[in-house]
Amino acid sequence: FLDIRSYTEIAETLGHIQYFELLNDFFRDIAEPIAKNGGQIYQYVGDEVVLTWPVEEDAINLNCLNFFFAFKDRLNKQNEKYEEEFGFVPKFKAGLHSGKITVAEVGDIKREIAYHGDTINTAARIQKMCNKFDKDFISSLSIKNLFDRNIQYEFNFLDKTILQGKTEKIKLFSVSEKV
Repeated sequence: FLDIRSYTEIAETLGHIQYFELLNDFFRDIAEPIAKNGGQIYQYVGDEVVLTWPVEEDAINLNCLNFFFAFKDRLNKQNEKYEEEFGFVPKFKAGLHSGKITVAEVGDIKREIAYHGDTINTAARIQKMCNKFDKDFISSLSIKNLFDRNIQYEFNFLDKTILQGKTEKIKLFSVSEKV
């Protein structure tokens, strides 16, 4: 789950038309890093993007982690454009979790393919913890276990906590590039 920080405040400041233009630019800028890193967009929810990667393939090549930092670099290179057009550069936060999901067609009047399950719910709640810990990128232990031996990224323990709506504690880690 990837989300623009302070979106309500931004929307109020920009107004709905300029905010829509900001979202379109943001979503256009995210497309290339997603494609280059083998991700798939499940859906846009307001200013949020829900992305997926196949775990077996990703465990080998770090795509979901590479994507986050590639997108961060891309936005940094677009600083001037965003400053000129909107008066600021959007910041974002992301939560990452792995596990099984159920993909099914739902609905009668309006049909769509929907992703369901604890993995999706947990990833969304992990992303919301970015505000609490003032971090841009937080993952679960399952992600740390997939990528812990890599030489490119570092996982720092934040807390063992109960996420909203859950009953068991989960270990959370911030993710950063090794220097």
